[in-house]
Amino acid sequence: MVAVNVIRRAIGKSKAMEMCLTGRTIDATEAERCGLVSRVVLLASLFDAAIRIASVIASMSLPTTRMIKETVNRAFETPLAEGIQV
Repeated sequence: MVAVNVIRRAIGKSKAMEMCLTGRTIDATEAERCGLVSRVVLLASLFDAAIRIASVIASMSLPTTRMIKETVNRAFETPLAEGIQV
């Protein structure tokens, strides 16, 4: 049940219903379009892409990155009205 709720929140009710009821899977391009993944890269470029993203994050201050992560997670995990206040 937890996985279904996570999928529903990530890709929307109608797409989650279709996938859960039919067992249909999606490819990487559709997963990116639905917001299920943030980015799609070729396997050969995966390590370089991960290092580039990690370098950008690592260049920020630690307290700032912690606050951003906490804010995004709390806003995502709470009802809309409460998430907006966060």
